[in-house]
Amino acid sequence: MPAEPGLYRLVTTIHDADGVAFGAETQDLIVALVVRVTGAVWASYGLPTRTDVTRDQTFTLRVRLANTGTIPWSDEAEGVSATLMVERAPLLVGRWVSLDSITTSAEPAAENTVIQAHVRPGDVVVVDVRLEAPSQPGQYLLMFDVQDGQGLSLASLGVPPGLTLVVVAAPELSDSLHHR
Repeated sequence: MPAEPGLYRLVTTIHDADGVAFGAETQDLIVALVVRVTGAVWASYGLPTRTDVTRDQTFTLRVRLANTGTIPWSDEAEGVSATLMVERAPLLVGRWVSLDSITTSAEPAAENTVIQAHVRPGDVVVVDVRLEAPSQPGQYLLMFDVQDGQGLSLASLGVPPGLTLVVVAAPELSDSLHHR
């Protein structure tokens, strides 16, 4: 396995007993695999690809979060790794990023959501995050990250954040679309 976390393409070729590769038409029958190599501290997110809301609407987004690393996210993990020191439960942190304006900074999406304290490797937790849509209509990227008990961002360790597109409409526009 590669030492660095990331996505890798694994390509297999078939050879005969003498080590001679079969022809292209035979090789084309074997599908390449994409393999994800994770680090000791890693997370995978399950989110809808798109959510439509109206401005200032309060809504709940269900986030599936898997510990796909080899170190637990728990009080028991203290001292196991210098990269995941836990004094309190890990947090799920969300940020709004406007896709319509490059001058808008990433704004907090909600209060940080506490994830259960003991999340062992392979565990999957489901977190319902209560959010308020931005007041400005447009397209937003809602970006989620896990912070350990010390406030260390898993994204800062190279873990890809959880992402979902949120389309925010003005109430009168969304009402007219529903009445068609």
